Amino acid sequence: MILTLERLNEVLEWDDEIGNFKWRIKLSKKTRIGDVAGKNTYLIRIDGVSYIKTRLSWFKHYGYWPVDCVLLRDGDSKNIRPENLYLETRTEKSKRCYRPPGNYDGGNWALWGL
Repeated sequence: MILTLERLNEVLEWDDEIGNFKWRIKLSKKTRIGDVAGKNTYLIRIDGVSYIKTRLSWFKHYGYWPVDCVLLRDGDSKNIRPENLYLETRTEKSKRCYRPPGNYDGGNWALWGL
């Protein structure tokens, strides 16, 4: 089942003050009305399907599901306000995040084993 904007607005409300979603209805034993949705994770589960919060925020504010990756301008995963979101294709993202072969420590300055 594809989440519609109507269903999203029925289940979640957007809180401008904190820049996050809050539950409008109780969907499970773990959720309470008014609590921040997915406060300890980047996922929100609605009707048995997990959604990435940044994609939900994009859908809520722009009215369509993004085809590309939704990324954060400031890198803060808790800041999912629409002005902090931007789209990038997977190709663009992979070029930007390229790690040379043999660089297993994650740093871009060392190539161990050469």
